Amino acid sequence: MEQVVATDRRDAPPRVRITVLEADGDTAWTRSIADVPDPIPAAEVDSVWGERMPSFQRFVQLEGRLSADDARQAFRASVPVPPHRPPVESVAISSDGRLLLVWSAAPGRPRQAWVIAPGGELVASVEVSAGQTVVAFETDRVWAVEYDGMGVPVVVGYGVRGRVLIAAGHNSCIASGFLDTRAA
Repeated sequence: MEQVVATDRRDAPPRVRITVLEADGDTAWTRSIADVPDPIPAAEVDSVWGERMPSFQRFVQLEGRLSADDARQAFRASVPVPPHRPPVESVAISSDGRLLLVWSAAPGRPRQAWVIAPGGELVASVEVSAGQTVVAFETDRVWAVEYDGMGVPVVVGYGVRGRVLIAAGHNSCIASGFLDTRAA
């Protein structure tokens, strides 16, 4: 069964809506979850702009059309940063129809991941360590990209046995928590 997952945010009141669609476009199920918007601090916004600002200013100064201050204002206007972090970082769907919804967090912070059963019931909550990106999951496996000591990306598979995540060939742990494979 082919399915598509969509998420969106509503501002009043703040909620995240998850909609799972069948391949023909019919809605399989929808769930609405309260959201507490996470403001993006000014220092983080400045870091987004700060890395790119000098090269932009040099470019426009070579063109001779804008002053450095005007270039800074033009750049900030053309590269908007939203006031709040997007609530959902990623969504993966398993072959049995479960969703793995990874909530956003500030850079360098762990994120919560929810396992949601077909129909929208929350099955488990897992903490994903900072620096790991979940790329896929199945009922008894989770795969994540990690970086080794040399900065090389490595895909690591974790087995799920009862309430414990077991690393396969790697010594770090993706989560403090569990996926209970008996719950769905």
